Amino acid sequence: MLRPFYLALGMALLAQGAPSPPAPVSIPPVGQFYLDPATGRRVWTVTDSRLCPAGARHYYSYWPVWSADGQYLVVDCLGGRGRGPRTLLLRDEGLKVVGDALRGAPPGLSGARVFWSWVQPHLLYGTHRNEIWTIDPVQRKAKSISRVESLRVGRLEPHAMRLAYVSFDDRYALLELQGLNPRRAGRPRPNRFEVIALLTLDLHTGAVVGTLDLTGFEFYDEAVFTKDNSIWLEAGENKDLHSSYRYSLDFSSRIRVAESGHHAHGILPDGSPVAVKAGSNRDCPRGSPSGNPRARDYPEKGWKPTAILMDPTVDTTGTTRNAPLASELFKLGCQVPGAHHFGHFSWNNTQRDSFYISTLSYSGFDTDPLAYAIVRVQLRFNAAGKVDGDTIEVLAHHRSDDKGGYWAQPRVSCNQQGTRCLFASTMSVATDAPDRRSHLYVVDVAPSAPPHTP
Repeated sequence: MLRPFYLALGMALLAQGAPSPPAPVSIPPVGQFYLDPATGRRVWTVTDSRLCPAGARHYYSYWPVWSADGQYLVVDCLGGRGRGPRTLLLRDEGLKVVGDALRGAPPGLSGARVFWSWVQPHLLYGTHRNEIWTIDPVQRKAKSISRVESLRVGRLEPHAMRLAYVSFDDRYALLELQGLNPRRAGRPRPNRFEVIALLTLDLHTGAVVGTLDLTGFEFYDEAVFTKDNSIWLEAGENKDLHSSYRYSLDFSSRIRVAESGHHAHGILPDGSPVAVKAGSNRDCPRGSPSGNPRARDYPEKGWKPTAILMDPTVDTTGTTRNAPLASELFKLGCQVPGAHHFGHFSWNNTQRDSFYISTLSYSGFDTDPLAYAIVRVQLRFNAAGKVDGDTIEVLAHHRSDDKGGYWAQPRVSCNQQGTRCLFASTMSVATDAPDRRSHLYVVDVAPSAPPHTP
């Protein structure tokens, strides 16, 4: 039963002429769903305060939280039994909790850095000391598959490693090597677990493919594999400009693709690699309906979109901040009215023409139809096979409070089949959810069948 407060809130906002929130909904317990009133899609409750008293979380949009067959997912439950988070395994059908995904893993294996295989169903990768392990969480079996004999990188002597990413063909592991950065050794309370180097490991042969000393960067954020087996690095050589770099597997070559920012990687229908990235301060074409209607030069100038498609093989070294990028292929959302705030991206699905975004908003529901939503982007192509348009569809409103901190941001992460998307939410907007901690939800991409009318 919805609390009267939420119904009164909606009526009061309408009376003031302010933007109204999505229609109120009642949040069901774990394993049940409600229908999004705007789209008719099922939104399933994955965790709640009864299952995870301190809330729950998952990590980046482009980390594989779903198994390769889409049947299972792993999430971190906070405040469960014992101390600290526990990694839960949930089955796709009804999102039933099966158990602790790491029960068969060796003690000390980091649950914060486990990755589903992109190829083999029901197989996780993790690190324990200087070894790569695989874990079958269904059969509760684990084994060591590779060992890095020496973590030394030139003059650096890291003392720990953790998994950064697994390549989309399961061939390579990207490892972050941790230790004391010589550049910061003299500072008070130096960090002994700073990421100071990267290592590419061939999981088939056990051979080290290449290493990269990171201590020359002022700032390091993360590194992942692209879908064409290059390495995408987010880092800054100075504090004023952080960049997205594309490296070869052995780190022998690199180009600078763009500024840094949230990103995801795909393969277009013609087989060429593509990246989608947050990319603000680049105008839509003149006359675009995208923009802020209150702006003095709207709609002639349009808006500055927050997402672009890029060719990751084009070097933009030397491009100044916010200047046009030679790597740019297409600006997203220019045909949709509103001042869009595109955030995290998921292209873990195998489709070559579509991906997913979780949005916030600059202006609210009154001017932006894509505000505070989980959306699917479908690319359109011309006769030459080049991207020349997009169709953006709201799957559900995520109802999260964007002031709730990083873990309350939805960070949508979808399965390879493109049928279900996991997201985080405080469920603070027009719901009866009593817990304002971040919990996890799944939206079904296919809309629910309409009720039968005799």
